Amino acid sequence: MNVRSGVADLEGLETVTRPMVEPGGRFENHAALRRLFEEGARRRAGIMEGNEAVAAAVFDGDGDRFYRVEYDPRTDTAFVITGDGAAALLAAAPAPSPTLFLNTVESDLGASAIARNLGYEARLTAVGDKWILREAFLTALERQNPAARARVAALGDGAGADDMERELAGAGFRGLTAAGRQGWIVGAEESGHLITPGVAMGANGENHLVFAGDGLKSCLALFAAVEGAGRRGAARLERLAEPFARGYFKSLYVYYVDKNLWTRGGAVWREVEAALRAALGRGWPDAAVQEMILPEEPDMLYLKVTERGVHAASVFIRNSGTEDKTGVNLRGRRGDGARLAAVGEEAARALMLKLKDKNSVMERAERQLLLAAKDGGAPERPVAGLAAREYERLLLETGVKQGLLDRPAPGARLTERGTWYLAHAG
Repeated sequence: MNVRSGVADLEGLETVTRPMVEPGGRFENHAALRRLFEEGARRRAGIMEGNEAVAAAVFDGDGDRFYRVEYDPRTDTAFVITGDGAAALLAAAPAPSPTLFLNTVESDLGASAIARNLGYEARLTAVGDKWILREAFLTALERQNPAARARVAALGDGAGADDMERELAGAGFRGLTAAGRQGWIVGAEESGHLITPGVAMGANGENHLVFAGDGLKSCLALFAAVEGAGRRGAARLERLAEPFARGYFKSLYVYYVDKNLWTRGGAVWREVEAALRAALGRGWPDAAVQEMILPEEPDMLYLKVTERGVHAASVFIRNSGTEDKTGVNLRGRRGDGARLAAVGEEAARALMLKLKDKNSVMERAERQLLLAAKDGGAPERPVAGLAAREYERLLLETGVKQGLLDRPAPGARLTERGTWYLAHAG
């Protein structure tokens, strides 16, 4: 699903260059990006004069996430506006008074910072649009029906939308009224899932306040907000290229893992947490390191670094809910990038040695691939009996996603990290 056509191909990218969409490039078969560059080149003068704009809306497979990709004629490149950037632009759009800005622990710390400057209360949630939805709904419910809000609060922090719906239905709750909306609530995942208020008509013609994360609705809201800002030409491009002052934002992944080994209080957890705290202490000797436990995701290790009263950095480790991987996520100020990178590398290497699933077909194929790359380069033909598409995935996840190969293609050689892994993995 969405192979060479959706948001998954763009994750982690800030800029797309023309060579990437040309024959032999990474996105040569990505129809939206190729069309974007074609139209951008054709309309270059109009974009610079401020009369035109060329942008693509790229969705995921089920349509709840999207990225906006904007062509920039000044450099013949395109920049990717992900969930954090889109949320910052929506937060700055003309709307009722700012109320609440919600994003997950995966977001850039700079997105929350700009929201606070705009007058929002900024809160972090666990990863997952359901937790953003929950907080948005509870905030609106507090204003309209405090008694109902109290009933839901009694369910506890881990209660999901289904639990809340059953409780409220049993109490006779009939929904939020659109007329009661106060303020502008923006929720976002960096992955491109945005949740904003909307109005839906009930069976009897009454208007209800709803919070919708549909990708097309989010897309239209963002495009309207961008046009409504009134900027044109170079000023518009500069604003979209940098919706907020970005911090350091990086994730290191370990694939083909036994997720059961990463649980709160387990042997691997205790060892890695101790190493992480020691590394953070070396990097930030005068800062406080505190664990934040989110009830919604108890098996996530989240360490927050506070320096002179400011949230300076975060490192958190969690199993992916959708992919066969565990991630080490680094967030902080851009100037702290080198320190965070060193901490993340230490944690990722520890997890590589502890979490790999020896019973996984892909893990065994990865080992064969790395040995072949050591001896002469990644082979043209799939290893371990994989199908061609599976081998393509293996090259991508071993090369780009884990950084064990110097490129995701036949002929690839081991990186320094790949050489280290083979030497220590046993």
